[in-house]
Amino acid sequence: MKRLSTFVLPLLVAASLAACKSKQNEAQDAATEAPASAAPVASEPAASAPAAPAAPATPAAASAARFDPQTVPVSDKALPAFPYLATPSSLDPKSVYTEKDLEFDRVFVVAGEELRPVEGKVFQRKYFLHELKWSPLAAHRNYQNALKALGAVRVDKVHPHEDVFVERHGGDINAIWRKMGTPSLDRVEDPEAPGYEQWLLRTPTTNIWLSFFIDQGQVYLQTVEEKAMQQQV
Repeated sequence: MKRLSTFVLPLLVAASLAACKSKQNEAQDAATEAPASAAPVASEPAASAPAAPAAPATPAAASAARFDPQTVPVSDKALPAFPYLATPSSLDPKSVYTEKDLEFDRVFVVAGEELRPVEGKVFQRKYFLHELKWSPLAAHRNYQNALKALGAVRVDKVHPHEDVFVERHGGDINAIWRKMGTPSLDRVEDPEAPGYEQWLLRTPTTNIWLSFFIDQGQVYLQTVEEKAMQQQV
C-alpha cells in the first residue's frame, strides 16, 4: 500500500501541473486571438479654412481721378484777343446776349470725369440756333474746327447729364448746373452733337477754359482765363 501511494502521488502531481499549464496556455491563446479593443484615439480637429477677406465697401460712386492740365500741350498758335472765341460773322450782334462779363469769378468745368473749379476772368454769351438756321450738329462742327485751330484740346470725358457724374458730385443736377454757369443742359440725342464740350487752351502763361454747350436751342460760349484776383480794397 505504501509503495502504491509512492507511485501514484507523483503521477497526480504531474497531472495537476499539466492541467494548470494547459489552462494557462489556453488563456494565453485566447488573449492572443481576441481583438484588442483599441482605446478611442482623439482625432485631430480638421483644419479650418481661412476666412475669406471681407469685400471692401463699394461707395455708390467712386471719386473721379484728378485731371492734370499738364497733359495738354501748350499751344504754339497766334491767338486772338480775349475771349478767343468769336460768334459767327453772319449773326446779327443784337442777337448775341452777354450773360457774364466778370474780371474775377469761380466757374466749374468738366475736366476728364471731374467737376473742377477754375478761377479767373469770365465771359459768357449766348445766341439762338435758329438765327443761323443751324442744327446742333452744325454748331458742334463749326466750334470744334475753330477750337482745334487755336490749339485747344477737348478734355471732358463724361456728359453732365450722366447719372454716375451727378451722383458723384452731390446728386443734385441743378446745383451742378449752377456751378457750371448754365440754367440747364440738353441731353445727348446725337453722339455727333454732344451738346456740352469743354476745351482747354494752354499758353506759356495761363490756362484758358473754353466751354461750348447747347440748351433749349441756344448756344452758350464761355471763356475762363485763369488768373489770380487783384486786390483792390
